[in-house]
Amino acid sequence: MPLISREDPELITSSSLLFDDNGAIRARYDKIHMFDVNIIEDEQGIYNESSIYQRGEHITVVDTPVGRLGMTICYDLRFPCLFQALRMQGADLIAVPAGFYTFNR
Repeated sequence: MPLISREDPELITSSSLLFDDNGAIRARYDKIHMFDVNIIEDEQGIYNESSIYQRGEHITVVDTPVGRLGMTICYDLRFPCLFQALRMQGADLIAVPAGFYTFNR
């Protein structure tokens, strides 16, 4: 979800929120790795998230009733160092909400 940047109120981030069972926000993760690619087989062709969103600066690990949760978003999946860092901060589980595109050949 787009949220106002924590670093600059003039910018937005692609963010994920974790709510507790009372509806309070327990954690926020701002996506670190922007999806900036050129796909020739796709009608749109160019995806340039960094032209819209400010990248996040912090990894997020939060305690939950089922263990320590590491938070990521979509394209972060392609960067194993992020997952290693989450694990080093004690993540037992890692969430990866994603909306990958598909194209017809």
